[in-house]
Amino acid sequence: MSDDGLQRIGNPLLSHRSGVARQGLKRAKKADPKADVLAALESRLRRWEKAARDPEARIADIDAGVFDLKAVNPNALAKSDERTPEAILDSIGQQGRLVAESLATLRAWLADPG
Repeated sequence: MSDDGLQRIGNPLLSHRSGVARQGLKRAKKADPKADVLAALESRLRRWEKAARDPEARIADIDAGVFDLKAVNPNALAKSDERTPEAILDSIGQQGRLVAESLATLRAWLADPG
């Protein structure tokens, strides 16, 4: 079967075939064959591995585009803070005073176990 035929069948078969080729290449290197045989085996292995990775990348792109499960309401209006920097600082000051008053009340309660 040609490499194109394997690519149409599916990714698991290509992954298996490249794994088998990788093992064969290891055995061939140990047996110390000619350099041109090793080069041909390595070239074929690279081709099979690329053919196995390409569909995975396409599937990941499709999943990211179609099945985007972010918890975002596309119809919600974006709210922005229209206050000036001075108004923001005033608000921070007011909140700081509220916190100081609350702390004073809590300290008074702790001081009077009553």
